[in-house]
Amino acid sequence: MHGLIRRRRLHKARSDLGTPDRSQLPIAAIATSWGFVDAGHFSRAFKAEYGQTATD
Repeated sequence: MHGLIRRRRLHKARSDLGTPDRSQLPIAAIATSWGFVDAGHFSRAFKAEYGQTATD
């Protein structure tokens, strides 16, 4: 169950990164808005899920 929730939060964060009005926000702000309080944890989870960094 935890993995499913994390994947959904990652998917929403990835969607926000591709949305013009949200993509201007810092990545950390988008990650925080989806419950990732640690930027390093978000970066590692994003890379593990999508095979690329959030900045790619």
